[in-house]
Amino acid sequence: MSFIGRQLNIADYAMSLLARKKGKNCAIILVYSLVIFLLSSLLLVTTSLKESSRRILTTVPDITVQMMSAGRQIPFFADIPAITKNIYGISSVRQRVWGYYFDEKNGANYTIIGLDPVDLADQRSLGLHEGRIPKGGGEAVISDGVAQSMTLAERKKFSLFRPDLTLKSFQTVGRFGSDTALVTDDLMVMSRSDAEDLFQMQSGFITDLLINVANTREIDTVAKKIADNLPGSRIITRKQIQKTYDVVFSFRSGVGSVCLLSALFAFIILAW
Repeated sequence: MSFIGRQLNIADYAMSLLARKKGKNCAIILVYSLVIFLLSSLLLVTTSLKESSRRILTTVPDITVQMMSAGRQIPFFADIPAITKNIYGISSVRQRVWGYYFDEKNGANYTIIGLDPVDLADQRSLGLHEGRIPKGGGEAVISDGVAQSMTLAERKKFSLFRPDLTLKSFQTVGRFGSDTALVTDDLMVMSRSDAEDLFQMQSGFITDLLINVANTREIDTVAKKIADNLPGSRIITRKQIQKTYDVVFSFRSGVGSVCLLSALFAFIILAW
């Protein structure tokens, strides 16, 4: 008998065995396929999130400088010449006001970012889907998630409470696109002066200093020098932010994978 003939006989024998208990075998195939589908879907979603975060984080500055006190971030006045003294290779330095705003009416938390209008000039770096960058005077860019949370619909104007419970009005001049929803779903971007007014911060104080380095190989070296020039600061590089995202996604996918693999092995033992 030829090799192909032997294989056909084996296949015919296997199919005849499966046909004896159609219901049981179909149930086993269905459950096995479902578990494998769930496991592969989890891995696909995790890989997609990691890839999306890597693509979005290309617009993040090379180095973020924050001031710490008693283990907490505090606003500070940035003496840029003193911070960057004797440090070469820095291509740009931007000041930012960053914080969270809790909307008691909707029970939602929004992320507020305030930058100088000159630093907002590159519309592509914001990932705007429509509209323009804010130029101050109560203008803001929001995401679709924020608009839905506030039930703005077609309205362009909204108001937020300052810490002393006085209202500050804003005009929506732009929207973020869905391709950056991973990091902009709860985001509002406005001018630094408007963010200072909303949080009632002292004029000239910031929460972050955003620094870009001309040579990416020198990022760690520049970060170390900045830390030496600014005692009590926390230096965050883009590589560290990406590593944090990867660790979070990997941990959650690992927990899910363990649960699904346990279910798979339990099913195999039961079927056997």
